[in-house]
Amino acid sequence: MAERENKRISTKVLQNLLVVLLFCAGLGIRLYDLTDLPMDFHPTRQYHSAVIARGLYERWGGQYPEEEIPLIRAQEASEARIEPPIFEYLTAATFLLVKSDALWIPRLYAILFWLAGGVPLYLLTKKHLGFAGGIVGLGLFLLVPYGVYASRSFQPDPLMVSLCIFSIRAMDRWQERPTWKMAIVTGLLMGAAILVKQVAVFFLPIAFIALAWAGSGFRQMIRNRQVWVIGILAILPAAVYNLYGIFISGSLAGQYSERFFPELWVDAGFYIRWSNMIQDTIGLPIFILSLLGLLLIPKSSLKTILTGYGIGYVLYGFAFAHHISTHNYYQLPVFPLIAVGIGAAANSLFAAIRKANPVRAGTIGITLIMLAAALLCLWEARSTLKREDYRSESTLLAELSAEMGGAGTKTIGLMDDYGAALYYYGFILPEYWVSEMDGVMISSMNEQEVEALFENRAAGKKYFILSDFKTMETQPLVLEYLDSHFTIFYEDERYRIYDLKKPLEQTGLIETDPYRALVKNSGAVKLCW
Repeated sequence: MAERENKRISTKVLQNLLVVLLFCAGLGIRLYDLTDLPMDFHPTRQYHSAVIARGLYERWGGQYPEEEIPLIRAQEASEARIEPPIFEYLTAATFLLVKSDALWIPRLYAILFWLAGGVPLYLLTKKHLGFAGGIVGLGLFLLVPYGVYASRSFQPDPLMVSLCIFSIRAMDRWQERPTWKMAIVTGLLMGAAILVKQVAVFFLPIAFIALAWAGSGFRQMIRNRQVWVIGILAILPAAVYNLYGIFISGSLAGQYSERFFPELWVDAGFYIRWSNMIQDTIGLPIFILSLLGLLLIPKSSLKTILTGYGIGYVLYGFAFAHHISTHNYYQLPVFPLIAVGIGAAANSLFAAIRKANPVRAGTIGITLIMLAAALLCLWEARSTLKREDYRSESTLLAELSAEMGGAGTKTIGLMDDYGAALYYYGFILPEYWVSEMDGVMISSMNEQEVEALFENRAAGKKYFILSDFKTMETQPLVLEYLDSHFTIFYEDERYRIYDLKKPLEQTGLIETDPYRALVKNSGAVKLCW
């Protein structure tokens, strides 16, 4: 008897140790390259939040050069606020505390938000699926490379996903013990998740309605006062924010336009692009396996909640048809669903392996395979994070901005971050060179049409800034026109800037001029005439 008890305690200690090691691995890989600039993952979205946080920090007492203060304030005032800037307020308060606007600070917060969500995910999955399902689900949530990159980003999604998991865990506990205390906690967590990013309204309310309906039937559900309290607490914060933003401050007026594209529902390309986003973030095989795993979960509150959550994901995809098929981070809310589904699939698979093999051999085989998978994920994430170092670009972009004429200089360009980094560090926002005009793709235009279009759109601009070379390859006539008509003001491996006020005809030089000199400036190559 004592021997059996000691064995049970040893097993529990080993399991807890594995969970701790998994969290340490998840934290360690995210801390790698922590102080690099936020140019590695959707910089446009991250610098949007950075501009707001910097503006708040300056207003609260942050010190900046006198000439930059009106620019910082103007930038912050111009940024749209679809979601309440909760993360930005937290970041600005921390900037004030440490007297620095270093952008690794919000990155660290995002990491902690995501890791915190792993705790209720593991507890929930272990409760319903056992240790094997819990550890595999947690491993996917913490170590999948895309999740590593996304959970370091300065945007509300990591916090929203974490709060969604806490809400699911609270729903499960409320169903088990429907006390008023648990009802209030559940409602507050749901309300916080929806307030942080309102797309959570597609997942959590539907999951909760499915749970309440399945538990007592529709008639009893609508008579249950706790259900109403949870629903009110879940919806009220976001409702108040929207009413204030639309009818009082006006900050949200027009912010929800051009987001609903039902015409895409009958476009086969939409579904292909959506599946490509899933492939890029999670991988289609893992996604499909996780859906099969969800079917293996025994009938329980967890299965009901996740069914409602999955229905919410589908509705969310149709509601944001353009975004979910073009912005890979729109897949982040499905990560909790996938993690539990993979845990369920692994639980059933491991049981079959142990049944078909000697216990010790089966356990060793499973352990080695999962360890190899974890190490591969860590190595891929580390390699991607190491590939680029953007630390010097803040200084470079500030210097380039000063050389081009400083804040407000009229520019146009095709940039992979839509000019967000130049806007943040140099206070210059280029007009974006879109790939079509009046419904006609530029790639289909002839030479004369491209020349006329360029002269019209670049009128009054001093520089054309190019950093999205891949997209420019689809418009070869535009690139040919730039190279044959304008001198190059600056060039390195990431940027090429054309001086639109210095046509080649004025300098008497041609593109192949042998006297073009290469000089070093700011650690990059600058081409001068």
